[in-house]
Amino acid sequence: MKQEYYWYYRTIGTNIGRFRREREMTQEQLAEAVNLSSDYISHLEALGTLKAPSLDTLIAIAQALDVPLYRLVMMEGEEEEGAKTGR
Repeated sequence: MKQEYYWYYRTIGTNIGRFRREREMTQEQLAEAVNLSSDYISHLEALGTLKAPSLDTLIAIAQALDVPLYRLVMMEGEEEEGAKTGR
């Protein structure tokens, strides 16, 4: 994993945790839904850990959380900013 991608990985982990909590799911429930270990989900969500999930894993997590895939990689506020500027 390249250090220059730090904020992307941190954003992905933060968003996974945020969407999971919004849906009142535990890490164990999400892990079961995507056939991963709860330790792996915990590792993805940890702020100090830079884990590079595969695209297949991100798609499965997005589907389990019922969010579009792009929402997992967007930094908070990006969507609203894009709506204002038409991007």
